Amino acid sequence: MNIQDIVIPFTNHPKLFVFTIGLYILCVLVGMLLKKQLPKKFVEFIHNADTGKAGQTEKIFGKYREGVKEGKPVVMLKCAGIVFVMNMFGNLMNTFFCIFVLPIVLTLIYTGVVQGIAFTEIKKGTTRWSGILYIIIGGLEWLTYPLAYYAGLLIPAAVFFGIFDITLMIGNLVAAGVDMLKVYLIITVVLFIQAPLELLYVRKVLQSGGSGIPLEPY
Repeated sequence: MNIQDIVIPFTNHPKLFVFTIGLYILCVLVGMLLKKQLPKKFVEFIHNADTGKAGQTEKIFGKYREGVKEGKPVVMLKCAGIVFVMNMFGNLMNTFFCIFVLPIVLTLIYTGVVQGIAFTEIKKGTTRWSGILYIIIGGLEWLTYPLAYYAGLLIPAAVFFGIFDITLMIGNLVAAGVDMLKVYLIITVVLFIQAPLELLYVRKVLQSGGSGIPLEPY
């Protein structure tokens, strides 16, 4: 057994992985290229959801704004921990919904299209690096979305391919569970790196006169 077998589970289910990533990328492109053709009520719904999310984020992080701006270590670490937990919880919810198969069609498409629309609305930063860093830091979080969907699809796939053989199904479910843990190991590492980077970026935004909520290039 080599390191690839231990850490990377995607080679065990290449078609499922390609389907998940491919559908997500397609939906992102739809959101980017066809935003003006999408129903206005749908776009308004997304913007209203973003506004509500920004309000909730303000309630959680607003009281830490000055501490982050001043770079207080305890505040920075606390906020990074909150960011990590929130992003991990969101991914776990995506995985949970995917286990029921049908919602994957709606949640994956919705998430991809919304992400595509968000790409088109990224504001230009005061410097080239502000925009580049924004995309890199945001990209680390965005990368985990399709991985969470893929992890959720492993369970129904295991059931489907062993539906006529209970012994085979049990073996598939055990293997799927192991692969889900591997996927979440990757997600955890990515989010563990992303959270403190995001807080450092937010600090720079605050020092540049921005509010940090919603997060935009400085």
